[in-house]
Amino acid sequence: MRKDLKKYEIFGLILLLTVLSIPSVAFANSAQPPSIIVLVSNPPKDLEIHLDRDGQIIEGKKTEKMLESSFSFYSYHFKKNETYQFCVIAEGEKIFIPIDTPLTGYNNLYTLDLKKNTVTQGRAPYKNALFIALRVLLTLLIEGLIFYAFGFRKKESWMIFFLLNLITQGALNIWLNSMFPTNGYIIFALVIGEFFVFLAELIGFTALVREQKRLKTAAYVIFANLVSLVLGGYLITLLPL
Repeated sequence: MRKDLKKYEIFGLILLLTVLSIPSVAFANSAQPPSIIVLVSNPPKDLEIHLDRDGQIIEGKKTEKMLESSFSFYSYHFKKNETYQFCVIAEGEKIFIPIDTPLTGYNNLYTLDLKKNTVTQGRAPYKNALFIALRVLLTLLIEGLIFYAFGFRKKESWMIFFLLNLITQGALNIWLNSMFPTNGYIIFALVIGEFFVFLAELIGFTALVREQKRLKTAAYVIFANLVSLVLGGYLITLLPL
């Protein structure tokens, strides 16, 4: 019996990790032109950012989320050897901050520090970890309430719950976080990722959790993952990727 359980567990985890490790090439071919995205933590309400491209001003599209806002700039004429600077307007002041690092490719991500008036390439790793952790913890909270409502009380059941969900939701959110923040296919990616999370959890929970009948355990997995899909879509609009 133990050998059979191990086979189910290993199969489910390999299936999940294999699929979630596939590069998101299918989502990279967006219809949007090349872009420059600048991220700002806790910006003032009146913040405006424009991009100065050799004297040509490009208006930024602002997207506000909890803890962080972004300004997106699109143009088919971005080039690596051109000079770019951000025109930052806030609280009645206007400053110009040059982009010291060259553009790296089709999509370019920068972080603006309003206190130091500097621009750095990419996003700080600790912020990526923070946003992943927030999404995973919120998902665990909701799915944990559902798990409890379905009558699971034993310590062993809860240990399996946390182990499986940390693996599946952690892998899913790390995969989503690897995509560009404004990727237009992110919801599509979420649906695909959640499908394989569902398969892995269905195998894992029904094979390892013995507190309830398998049919009831499977019903929990189906319901919890439907709620998780809706919650994940909402969190994408609420929290930064």
